[in-house]
Amino acid sequence: METFDDLRRRHLLRQAATDAVVGDVAWLIGEPPGSHRWTSTKRDLIELVRTAWLAATLTDSTGLPLTQRQLARQAFAAVGRTMPAQMEAEIVLIERRTQMPTMTERYMAMGAHKGLIRRFMNEENNP
Repeated sequence: METFDDLRRRHLLRQAATDAVVGDVAWLIGEPPGSHRWTSTKRDLIELVRTAWLAATLTDSTGLPLTQRQLARQAFAAVGRTMPAQMEAEIVLIERRTQMPTMTERYMAMGAHKGLIRRFMNEENNP
């Protein structure tokens, strides 16, 4: 059985992973269109965008939170892809998934630090 300290450590690690995802998505949407090549799945990119959107910390020039579609459009453009037309349907499928760990869980397993997004991209194009 997990102790309170174990649960606290896991919570802090999950928060660090979420913060890392938000930082990575913020970096990605600031990159020029087509500047990177995404080598992971479309679902992984959607899940990263969704996690960043749920954190509600990425804002536009007026200080309003970016919408999920704005984040997705910019993230997909940075990796030279088109945002899925039925993104909400993709999200439903992702949320029903039970066999694969979430991107946040994968970030947790990899140390929960900013820059992990590069593991899902072609390194030849990345600084």
